[in-house]
Amino acid sequence: MRLVNLSLDEYLSWRQLDVDVSFRFSGGDPVVLSMSVNGHDAEARYLRTTADVVEVASGCWFAAETLGTSSILEIDPGNYKEDLAPADWRPRPRGAKT
Repeated sequence: MRLVNLSLDEYLSWRQLDVDVSFRFSGGDPVVLSMSVNGHDAEARYLRTTADVVEVASGCWFAAETLGTSSILEIDPGNYKEDLAPADWRPRPRGAKT
């Protein structure tokens, strides 16, 4: 398990992992977790209580940020490799101009 502190200046930019993981809200302000399985379609899930868990499959693009000033997010398992997207990347609808 790995704990990630999110703040106004610290967030998880778009990335994908090499293993399936679960994200659990661990404390602070609510968190928005955005996901895209194919780099085109995206969905957002909100984690507000310690009962909130979101499963993210290996290879799924995701980003996370606090909806307040500070949040703690638990990622399990905590041992994984990350593939970070370029800084200006985000999911784009098919046919959208870049």
